[in-house]
Amino acid sequence: MMYKQNQSQTKAKSVHFFFRLLLSLTLILTDSRHGGHVTAEVHSRRRWRRRAAAASLFSLPEPGHTANLEEKKMALISIEDLAELDDEQLDDDITDNSQPADEEEEERLLAHWQAVGRTHQVTVPREMTGPIMEMTRRNQEMEQVPFVTIAKHEKMGEVIYEERVYPPGKWACITVGEKLYEQSISMGFMKLMRFICKENSAGRYLGMTVPVVNGITMLEDGSGFESEVLTAFYLPEEFQANPPQSADPDITIIHRDSLRVITRVFFGTTTEETISRQISLLWELLGTSDDIHQDQYMVAVYENPGVPSRRNEIWFICRNP
Repeated sequence: MMYKQNQSQTKAKSVHFFFRLLLSLTLILTDSRHGGHVTAEVHSRRRWRRRAAAASLFSLPEPGHTANLEEKKMALISIEDLAELDDEQLDDDITDNSQPADEEEEERLLAHWQAVGRTHQVTVPREMTGPIMEMTRRNQEMEQVPFVTIAKHEKMGEVIYEERVYPPGKWACITVGEKLYEQSISMGFMKLMRFICKENSAGRYLGMTVPVVNGITMLEDGSGFESEVLTAFYLPEEFQANPPQSADPDITIIHRDSLRVITRVFFGTTTEETISRQISLLWELLGTSDDIHQDQYMVAVYENPGVPSRRNEIWFICRNP
């Protein structure tokens, strides 16, 4: 008995799906027939017939109930009746199930970023959901900050460091001074994300460039970093001539002159400990040099903080560009 009931419900759902498909095709043909415009008379007929058509088309037998012959006759609907159902009703019915899926994805991504934030003792507020979703959807659209490679230094066929020149350009910058380096860069990057995602005078998504650069200054005794960290985002080429302003007064647009750097790639999270190790490794490779600042360094980040094995670079800043 249960098997027959399931069969009946499955058939009814199949008929439901078929008529919805037929309905969408008919609406397209009907709009084409009217040249994209529907007269008041047609609207009037639609309103009258919509209720009966929708009731018969979208009503399925209740569980445990088998439609009789009269009900089957009532369920029949003509092509003309299908045309009477308007586009809005169809769109609402088809898209109703998409919202929960989007909300699930939002919650999943926010939870992931919050988990990453906790490892750096940073709270990621719910207000970051929009920027997180926006940048996740557009993560394949990143623009590379322009540069010219001057030299590559290899060892056993592997590039161990290289020398580059970055041309002058406009950068959006913010300085944050928290207790930990990871807290400073996380807070700064979240503010820049909001600037990139519409909180700007252009009122639109600006586009993402990589790398995002964090500037650090050593303590006078060389034992660690100053608490204040500069986080900088290179404006996309489209906005270099006329930079949009940030709604956040903490973010400023600056023009940075040409920059010559010695760079070395490393992967993983960026903490004061890992960066200090990378600075020591690059100094071992270079030896001593009066041409390089020893109190200021930069960390270039190519992927968002949610990526565990993200690509980074340590930049040594040359005195003469």
